[in-house]
Amino acid sequence: MNSAVHRARISASLSTAMLGNTNAPSLAVTILDIETNITTTYDSLSKAALAINSNYSTLASLDKRKNPTAPFKSRYIVTIHR
Repeated sequence: MNSAVHRARISASLSTAMLGNTNAPSLAVTILDIETNITTTYDSLSKAALAINSNYSTLASLDKRKNPTAPFKSRYIVTIHR
């Protein structure tokens, strides 16, 4: 068997296996923009991070801050719903 064909088959089977993977539930995130007073709820940390030009790990770390109500980037109040 050609190695390229083998890699393609393995890649396809892993992709198919990951489609049904629901082991890690998404965390809902509510973001209040204190400049516009608009509250938006996202169904995942990744989508919320993308919306405020941040990343997943930064938003996840906000949940562990000493003062969780302090504005993130001096503009957003982030609430993570576990």
